[in-house]
Amino acid sequence: METSQISQVRDWFESNKMNLGVPERGSNYRTESQELILPFFEKEPDWDQFHHYYFPDGREVFETSLENAIKYFPVEMSETFSGQNPSEIMIQNIMFVRHASLDQFNVVLARYYPGDEASKVGFDEISYNQIPILWTGRLEMFTYDERFFVGFQFKEGELLSSYTRAVYEGDKKKSQAGMDVRCLTTFFPVGYEVCSPGDCHQVIERYIS
Repeated sequence: METSQISQVRDWFESNKMNLGVPERGSNYRTESQELILPFFEKEPDWDQFHHYYFPDGREVFETSLENAIKYFPVEMSETFSGQNPSEIMIQNIMFVRHASLDQFNVVLARYYPGDEASKVGFDEISYNQIPILWTGRLEMFTYDERFFVGFQFKEGELLSSYTRAVYEGDKKKSQAGMDVRCLTTFFPVGYEVCSPGDCHQVIERYIS
């Protein structure tokens, strides 16, 4: 049954993937956007590796491995796993969430970044609906065209917090005049690296939390 279902997902993806990518004038839009958007690359799901489950609201989900060699990961992983290639440690999946009423799927990327040696796991051991009991690390969600959606921080299997990211563009200050509640915005450096065969380099340098 699942083989037939994943075939339906694959057929839908092959028919619609051209409509899921970067829109026209995408490079200009991505440069000017205040969102965190990583450079786009074509996605090729590995249909032989997938998780099948349901969200609490009943929506069906197929989460498959991405077989592409290109991977993005936070630069601090290079420090945590010194002497190792972080792109071989992280898990990068693509999620197909069946629409509640239409004959289509919402497509989201899931990237699992382990935070220590004990949290290095394989594809079969982790998915969005099943985080290992003692897993420490971050799960970051992106749209198909690489827009940052939301991140989750885990420690020993417990969800500590969620977060979003936006671009930092210098020392712009917002007036607090007339505000009943004042918030402190904290700037901190966040880097992402991209790895393709034989080459790794930093592509993102600073964001605001």
